[in-house]
Amino acid sequence: MIIFFITMYFVYPPHPPPQPPQPPPHPPLHPPPPPSPLQLEAPPSPPPSILRSSFFLPAIFSLLP
Repeated sequence: MIIFFITMYFVYPPHPPPQPPQPPPHPPLHPPPPPSPLQLEAPPSPPPSILRSSFFLPAIFSLLP
């Protein structure tokens, strides 16, 4: 049972990635300016939360007999 919760915790993290904002329903009156080179690059993905997993490891091992 405990292993099931651990597996579900790592497969489905509690904080999902933020969803992109929805486009406006009506087009703007003036065309938007061209994006800058910094906006063309994709934002870097956040690193895996090693702190979160290392924080829960002592609690997991303390639950084991």
